[in-house]
Amino acid sequence: TPMADPEDLHELMHLYFELEDPLERDALFEQIAASKSDETTEFLRSMLEHDEDAFVRASAAGELAQRGDEAGLKALFEDLQDPEEPYFFENAVLELSKLLGPAFYDQLLPVWKNPEAAMYQRIGAMEAMEQLDSPRALKEWQQYIENIKGAEDFSDELVEVAILAFVRHDRKEALASLVSLQQRLNLWFDDIDEQQELAALIDEGIALLSEE
Repeated sequence: TPMADPEDLHELMHLYFELEDPLERDALFEQIAASKSDETTEFLRSMLEHDEDAFVRASAAGELAQRGDEAGLKALFEDLQDPEEPYFFENAVLELSKLLGPAFYDQLLPVWKNPEAAMYQRIGAMEAMEQLDSPRALKEWQQYIENIKGAEDFSDELVEVAILAFVRHDRKEALASLVSLQQRLNLWFDDIDEQQELAALIDEGIALLSEE
């Protein structure tokens, strides 16, 4: 996007608040955000604090964070910990991953381990952890599989994410952990249908990892 000169930028900022069509506002937002001027930063701070549209506030937070602005970073971390809905969590993870890189891994760790977090948060954290530091994430999830002691510890959704990651990275070391988990399943679930469904999930992972 060509960068606007200061006078045009000022006009774009005024125009932004007059537009009602969300797509037109989004396009204009991108034009304004392309400028790295102090005036644009102030405009973004104003949007973050006062815009009624939560999606606009999230976009402003991402742009501000990229400029090293504390208010933007704070807003993203708030969306990471207590998002209004999945989009805001996903946006925070995306922006903070770009901004902090592998250092962000340690802040995702408690999210995926938190049994009180929504499942989309735990899975989203796992997916980002794999992108940021796959060897460490795979080791983490193998330990998780090995530490499942009963039905109350077992989440088919988290186990499935872990298994798919093992297969993607051809982590043969996880094979014994999955075989052991498969053997322990019979002790935990009285419901035969549930037991068979979970067994099929683990069987598929074992079969794929066993391929040469």
